[in-house]
Amino acid sequence: MIPSEWNAVMATEQPWQIAYPAVETAVRALFATNPLYEHDTLGTSALVEALYPETYVRSDEARLARKRIFKALQALATRGLSDFAFQGVPKLNSMKVSVRPWFWRAPAPVEIVPDRREVALKRIATEDLDAMQMQSIAADALMGVSHA
Repeated sequence: MIPSEWNAVMATEQPWQIAYPAVETAVRALFATNPLYEHDTLGTSALVEALYPETYVRSDEARLARKRIFKALQALATRGLSDFAFQGVPKLNSMKVSVRPWFWRAPAPVEIVPDRREVALKRIATEDLDAMQMQSIAADALMGVSHA
């Protein structure tokens, strides 16, 4: 998104139901389309910088938009973007309070395992089996036994 779009979407008069999904979509797009972040871990501040660089901040509206992006990321870390976020080790901040910062990375790819019923149906459709063998394969697929 360009800065003017961020300013409009993250304006204070916009409800969180509109603003937070925009941040979620932008984060997913950033990690999906940018190979630089594929194996990199970012802090929340660095992720805000990647989404809306500070060099484009020229007004109070823009400063508030970046602040709201930061707050949206904190909220989405345990909800919509939980597959991207993890908490670091506790450390003391400047006020001697223990905090656990959020870090962001691209999620690991999910392996898609075919459903055993689909495998059984493909086997029945492609192999030359008699009726008794088809019934046996179908029953085993429903019970969780694999013939692949």
